[in-house]
Amino acid sequence: MMMEKRIQQLRKEKGLSQEALADQAGLSIRTVQRIEAGVSKPRAFTLKALAEVLQVELMELYEPERIDPEERKDYRPVKWMNLSILGQLVLPLANIVLPFIIWRKWKKEKPIYTLGARLISFQIWWTLLSLLIILSAPLLSLAISGQTQVGQFPMVGALYFLLVFVNVGLGLYVASDPEVRAPRLYRRIPVLF
Repeated sequence: MMMEKRIQQLRKEKGLSQEALADQAGLSIRTVQRIEAGVSKPRAFTLKALAEVLQVELMELYEPERIDPEERKDYRPVKWMNLSILGQLVLPLANIVLPFIIWRKWKKEKPIYTLGARLISFQIWWTLLSLLIILSAPLLSLAISGQTQVGQFPMVGALYFLLVFVNVGLGLYVASDPEVRAPRLYRRIPVLF
């Protein structure tokens, strides 16, 4: 059964009109009409809103006949890997080492292996880019003001903490809903291994 037919079926089972479903999900009626007609593919947040209103798991909207509770993937390791990025607040490079340790334990699970490899690659790329930005900050300061601030806390230190907190924020964002957000955020990251 196609996703659009499954959404339509669940909506009718709940006794909802397209308008009522759209209203409860916080969507426009046109969006619901286009999804059910198969004209447009819904985004992840739209599917999540529809699943909540229809009181089903998100994956049941995709292929309900194939979803078996025993086959359902456990995304908790992806959540733990993203939460382990918080270690960067205490130790430099913990954003790479801690997710790597968790990833090694779950290597045999296909989606966990793939998402973990992309997460770790993202953290390596983020760390390298952060280091490049921090090292180029004095040169940028020299070009702009004619003075370098090497060894002074304000610019380099503040820049470092800003980069760390942005990275931690991304990790927390993905950890809050790893099943949807991890594939979307990490899909374009070049895997290093």
